[in-house]
Amino acid sequence: MESCKMHLKRLFRAGAAALAVSFFMHVALGQNPPPPPPANAPPGQPLTPQQLDDLVAPVALYPDPLLGEVLAASTYPFEIAEAEQWVLDHPKWKPSKLMAEAKKQNWDPSVQGLVAFPDVLARLAQGMSWTTPLGNAFLAQQADVMQAVQRMRAQAEARGTLRSTPQQEVTTSNQNGQTAINIEPANPDVWYVPQYNPVYVWGPPVYGYYPPLIYPGVDIGFGWGPGIDLGLYFGGWGGWGGWGSRTVQGEISTISVGTLMVDLYDPGKKQLIWRGDASKTIDLNKDPDKNYKNLQKAMAKLFKNYPPQPNK
Repeated sequence: MESCKMHLKRLFRAGAAALAVSFFMHVALGQNPPPPPPANAPPGQPLTPQQLDDLVAPVALYPDPLLGEVLAASTYPFEIAEAEQWVLDHPKWKPSKLMAEAKKQNWDPSVQGLVAFPDVLARLAQGMSWTTPLGNAFLAQQADVMQAVQRMRAQAEARGTLRSTPQQEVTTSNQNGQTAINIEPANPDVWYVPQYNPVYVWGPPVYGYYPPLIYPGVDIGFGWGPGIDLGLYFGGWGGWGGWGSRTVQGEISTISVGTLMVDLYDPGKKQLIWRGDASKTIDLNKDPDKNYKNLQKAMAKLFKNYPPQPNK
């Protein structure tokens, strides 16, 4: 048992790699579509571009820095659930106190930051059947997820459903020959979260279905939530990347994640009987021992649900 633990520690340490992901990548559109993807991909099989397009549709038009935090937070579904309930338990706290206390909780900084966006946090918590696959895809296929976001933005822009407004600024940039559609808050101090129905923005999905969340009616189509004054939550506001251990700035998201996945496979039945996965944000500028302790906490979470319980 002890040797198994040491092996797992080595695996966990090996997985702690800094992943610099280009937030927006050029994707060629108009190609002949492949056959429809299966409704559910087998465990461990990457999602197809069409599946990823449907998966990111509810957040593809979020402003860039908020989208980065949502994708990062989606890799911590249990913490999202805890944070959403915690916010509900403190309805009378002022924004500054809520954020100050949130930073004391044992949540990833991305989850802490979403306390300032209660509607977004509630959506992630109440749509776990979507949030969890989104987080898994972001961990396993970060570049593919970003490409899906770009595809959906390009299609929305072509349909006229994505454009600059008093709430957001939509621009196109070129980095190293790659075209990117960027969405930034029009006012860096007050952010608006778009509320839209994917069917209104893109039409019915070509394959599969959009995540079964609560959307505005197609007749309403596209609207905005209330403006979030970041100064009320963060005090001396210095930019989204100015707090916590995660950096999300414009078009490049640098995310350091240690990840461990353990599969138990029954060779007789040829089927997966249990999967555990855990991840923890790593700040490579901090003390390595502190980072390792964070990874140990994540590993403890992984084995919390082991052994698997028999189906009743």
